[in-house]
Amino acid sequence: MSDKKTLRSQPYWIWILSLVGLNVLLLLGIGGLLFSYLGLAEENEQYARLLGLNQKEESVIEQKLGQSRQFVTGERVTVKTIETDENQEMWDDATGSAVVVELLVENSHGNTFRVNPYSYELFDEEGEPLLLDSVTFDQEALESSLEPGDQGSYRLVFDGEMGEGPYYLVHYDTEWKSN
Repeated sequence: MSDKKTLRSQPYWIWILSLVGLNVLLLLGIGGLLFSYLGLAEENEQYARLLGLNQKEESVIEQKLGQSRQFVTGERVTVKTIETDENQEMWDDATGSAVVVELLVENSHGNTFRVNPYSYELFDEEGEPLLLDSVTFDQEALESSLEPGDQGSYRLVFDGEMGEGPYYLVHYDTEWKSN
């Protein structure tokens, strides 16, 4: 007979250490890839903000109403007006008057683009966020996509609660202030 042991007769600790070593190598590899991905994302402030990685004091770019801002996501946004509209009917259980934001979105990217109303946040004079009213989603324009080079006008309707303004519309790292 030969001195070779069969697989079943070898010590279990060899197999356990082999499996543990393989798992450690896999975890280190995945950790390295994740670390490099997060490092690349932090270099671009807008992507870092989208991923929630920007924990330092964020610099906000202030725009005036009527001014455009180009974003790395491929859209050029112009906020035309931010106004309270007493005549605007709202669908949800609104507790105040409607604050209507009129904007123009242009697709300057090479891909089809759909406007996401939830990427726009409106805050009152105390910094409290206002909720989008469902009437916002009743626009046919929101249901269609913008082809490269196309533009669309949108009305975002927020529940103004009891605030009186000024209101601040925030989109990524840019802020527009109502008059």
